[in-house]
Amino acid sequence: MNRLSRRILALTVSALYLVFLIAGCSSAPGGKNSADAMAEAQSAAQQAMESVRQEHQDMLRSLRESLSAKRYAEAAAALHTLRAWEDEDEAVRTGIDEVLQETYDEADAFIRAEEPESALPLLTFLDDYRDAPQLAAYCEALQTLRSGDAAQAAEQFEQLGALRDAPELAQNCRTYLSAQALAEAGDPESVQRAADLFSGLGDFRDAPLQAEELSLLAAYLEASALAENEDYEGALARMEAYDGVTDADWDALYTRCVNEKTYAEADALYADGLYYQAYGKYLALGDFRDAAQKAGTCEQSPPPNGILYKNTALDNFYINFTIDNSGHSHSLLKFFTADDVLICSVFVRAGETTSIYLRPGDIQLKQAYGEHWYGGKDLFGADGTYARCRIGGSYFFTLENGYSYTMSAGAGGDSVTNESVGIGDF
Repeated sequence: MNRLSRRILALTVSALYLVFLIAGCSSAPGGKNSADAMAEAQSAAQQAMESVRQEHQDMLRSLRESLSAKRYAEAAAALHTLRAWEDEDEAVRTGIDEVLQETYDEADAFIRAEEPESALPLLTFLDDYRDAPQLAAYCEALQTLRSGDAAQAAEQFEQLGALRDAPELAQNCRTYLSAQALAEAGDPESVQRAADLFSGLGDFRDAPLQAEELSLLAAYLEASALAENEDYEGALARMEAYDGVTDADWDALYTRCVNEKTYAEADALYADGLYYQAYGKYLALGDFRDAAQKAGTCEQSPPPNGILYKNTALDNFYINFTIDNSGHSHSLLKFFTADDVLICSVFVRAGETTSIYLRPGDIQLKQAYGEHWYGGKDLFGADGTYARCRIGGSYFFTLENGYSYTMSAGAGGDSVTNESVGIGDF
């Protein structure tokens, strides 16, 4: 006989005893009859039962308050006491079920919010309710993973079978460990494979950060290897796939590759006789290797006065043409036929004069001048001036038989004006 039954029985016996006492006195004047006595006894018993039920409701309320205040030991003790009444008091049984379900739902919400530390004490309170023990083990595995021990976490998740996403988390832990091992190998291929594995893990732990950092490291290691083999263009192509990298070693390697590539390009231009273009690249390199010294070798000695080129397909060169260059710049002149065929090119050093022979007929003239000579391909470079000449207001000038001609600075004769053109059109 349980506690509630004993208390109600005791109350009932007391009520019946009262009935007998009252019945025995019923014949006395002013006494109560047996019906009245029985009604009083029943009322007393009912009040006693209501008092017990109220006590149980107070205990349920206390249980909720303890859980709300996170006093889990106190809540567990209250639950243990209430369970003694749940078989005979339906309200107690219903109240307990509601509390357990609410607590389970709260723990589940914490798990979904990735707060296992908040869910775990609730699950411990729930004891063997539903799958609370398994969920508690799940939370412990999450905490292990959060602490950084992926190996131990993998074992804990594997022991949980198919519980929720435990299989996926176990596999993620194993993949994470494999990626770490590959990264520690240190060679470009292994590091890139590690980056790919981390990338495949999505937002698991710090996988996105690991994927990004290892991808950069793989690119750096590969670029370093290419640079060691003097494939600077290949190294730059590998590094330029990444924007906005702020790392001292990365910057140093990138700068080295750019400089080496520029240096090689300058050497190739120099070897091809494009001295001014080579000069620009050497100059941009500053104190890199011997670039400054090589920049000083790009300016060439100006050629001697006279014809640099003569079109041997043409003949009758007998008209004397003198060029007086009294300025501070060297001068290069190109003579063309009326239909734009180059007749010859002539160089005249600064402050000097030279004479040549031309063929009679209409000619056109272009002139370039500058203080620094960079060879027959780059001429005076971008620092020079390049022009098409107007002689007496026309692009065409006629050389006649029986005359000689002089082109010089100063007054007299047909005026020569220059119309600027680019070096590519000279």
